[in-house]
Amino acid sequence: MPAIEITAFFDLANLYMCEILADLHQTAFANTDQSGWSAADFQTMSDNPHVHHFTLLKDHKPVGIIAYSLVLDEAEILTFAIALKQQSQGLGQYLLEFSLDALKQKGGKNIFLEVKANNDRALNLYTKMGFKTIDTRKNYYTDSNGIKSDAIIMRF
Repeated sequence: MPAIEITAFFDLANLYMCEILADLHQTAFANTDQSGWSAADFQTMSDNPHVHHFTLLKDHKPVGIIAYSLVLDEAEILTFAIALKQQSQGLGQYLLEFSLDALKQKGGKNIFLEVKANNDRALNLYTKMGFKTIDTRKNYYTDSNGIKSDAIIMRF
């Protein structure tokens, strides 16, 4: 049985760590029309005192991440990714459950996220976990071919 753990102490100020997470993030979106975050994106995130993350480790290697902002009692999940080869094993649900519990313990009463309208797997998971659709942002995402897609805004 592989060792599974979640940490909030993956050092995003360290460029090497950011490169590892960027690689994970980009592989998570490899079979989609979205692109993953870069190492610079993760480093920029570390500069914001309201932005934090949980990294899912399997056998001591990062295989998933949730980054979120928390201000007063409002949280927003900024990104959520599981490495492509680790998907469909329940790891995403495990990381999301952990993160929602932790956010509630930290005072998060309203937890928001947005998801691409055609991302059925993510929408199914979020709905299963108790998120409700509250709005739509028309033409919010632009894929690599210039095609626009809506964003579904959800609240937990």
